[in-house]
Amino acid sequence: MKITQKEIRQNHYPIPGMIIVSILGILGLVVLYLTKCFEIVDYNTFYQVIEKNGMPVIMSLFFIFICLYCWINLIIDVFGTPKKEVMYLQESSKYTSTFLNKKGKKYDFINVDKEVGKCYYVTKTKNYILEVQDVSSEQFQVKEKKSYWLNYYSPVGNFEDLLLLPIVYVILLPGILAIIMAPGYSKLIGVFYSLVPGFAIIYDLVYKIKLKNSDGKEVDDTLMIKVSEVLYNTVIFIFLGIFLVILLSLLFRAKDFTTRIIILPFVLCGIYTVGLVYAKVVGNSRLENICMKSYVITFLLLWFGMLGFISYQMISSGEYSSLIFTIPFIAVGAYIFYKYIIKG
Repeated sequence: MKITQKEIRQNHYPIPGMIIVSILGILGLVVLYLTKCFEIVDYNTFYQVIEKNGMPVIMSLFFIFICLYCWINLIIDVFGTPKKEVMYLQESSKYTSTFLNKKGKKYDFINVDKEVGKCYYVTKTKNYILEVQDVSSEQFQVKEKKSYWLNYYSPVGNFEDLLLLPIVYVILLPGILAIIMAPGYSKLIGVFYSLVPGFAIIYDLVYKIKLKNSDGKEVDDTLMIKVSEVLYNTVIFIFLGIFLVILLSLLFRAKDFTTRIIILPFVLCGIYTVGLVYAKVVGNSRLENICMKSYVITFLLLWFGMLGFISYQMISSGEYSSLIFTIPFIAVGAYIFYKYIIKG
């Protein structure tokens, strides 16, 4: 059976999809124009643009790249001249047959009545097979070469034939730019921002190297998962520490007693959260239980304190009918107290 280039356009480059990627590309160009990227003439103006609009600029470039990538592939696959090539039939199922070229690139085609494990002449475009012909006198065997960009491996799962890894790189770029371009201690923001996407990229790379050396066997990623858990907890500690420092600074700088009373519960909840994360890391269930209950009690004191204040204001202004709206919030607070203090 033969597939035409027109069918390739209909199946793989549908008009609605191409309109969407074109709109994204145009939107990217508009954002670059509005952020004055076309006016960059030296390093200083480049730094100013990135500092002010780093993420919009990077996302715009990403959209433009996706748009160009889709259109270039469409032109090559639909309007380019098909070529004849020898390919290895790796497997054949009820609906599809999988071929590999000499470089190990995979091509899926409709099911053909051919013997698996042999090489055949095929007519193809850059990315798709149009027709499978006779068996070739040239025979070879090749392993499938996994695409670096289309396969992403992470501690939470493996994602194949999806364009996720480039998005991780896009997320990493602002952090790298901050490290390179930001002045003084502002570089630390770039370091913290780059930790998670940087580790995700390293994890993916290590997993792919192990996968390549495993000869098709299952990859043991136990150590990498443990490292990811340590990094995850470290990042949480860092952000909680920064949050606590800010709250403590506000607490000590407050000029009146009322402001300090308002800030104090948030400081205590932050401290209990740090203790809770630490208890989970070291596996101390007793400390975890104490921190959890202390957190809930502090939260409920703040919760009912705010409800009491609001109720007092309603009574003072004579809006007695409005008190009925506080009942659901009181019920929620009572449920939390029962679940985590009495029952838990």
